Amino acid sequence: MQTEEESTMKENIKSYLIENRPRTIINIVCLFFLTTLLVIVLNITGHENIANYLYLYTSNVFEPRNYYRLVTSACFSGSLITWFFVSIALILSGFIIEQRTTKKRIIQLTIFSAMVGGLIFIILKNDKTNIPYIGQSMIVCAFIAFAIICGLIFWKKLILFEKGIVVFFIINVILMPLNINDADIFFTEVIVMVLVFILTMVLKPFRTSGKFLTDDNSFTQHPAG
Repeated sequence: MQTEEESTMKENIKSYLIENRPRTIINIVCLFFLTTLLVIVLNITGHENIANYLYLYTSNVFEPRNYYRLVTSACFSGSLITWFFVSIALILSGFIIEQRTTKKRIIQLTIFSAMVGGLIFIILKNDKTNIPYIGQSMIVCAFIAFAIICGLIFWKKLILFEKGIVVFFIINVILMPLNINDADIFFTEVIVMVLVFILTMVLKPFRTSGKFLTDDNSFTQHPAG
């Protein structure tokens, strides 16, 4: 049987996850779901030609008129399974960053990582394979990088759950070379993460005040706001 202390802790954790959910990033995740579903429906119904106008291909490197695809390509996952894993990574990062930076910065980070990652990728991958660019992996890398820096800077002010996320992300970054078979994709993701690291340290885009910047590490001291 659960002790009263264990029961209270579980309730506190549940309340924390619900009340402090990263709303902006959840909205982004929902957008990615809808756009991914749209492309799947277009492909199933035989309208692949429409979807092709949304994807960025490596052959577009010298076609500035098609650079809008840097943004549109970032809205799609390869499948709903991929979308699920992307969503988990983004939402976990959201618990670290969303209460410590602004909504504007989150949107800027999303667009920046998609566009810069896309440009680097199509330049490195400018070959005859002409494979489509899926920008969500670059967005995930950018959010992980930002969450790690944010977590390390505010380490003493993080609760245990948040510290676990930061450690999990660091381990994933260390294991990246083992999980990626394409060297160009690997180098693109590394470059995006390094750029985010540098820009975060230079710009320091954090909130200057707020309940998540206190030194108290207990769940009960983080009410919704």
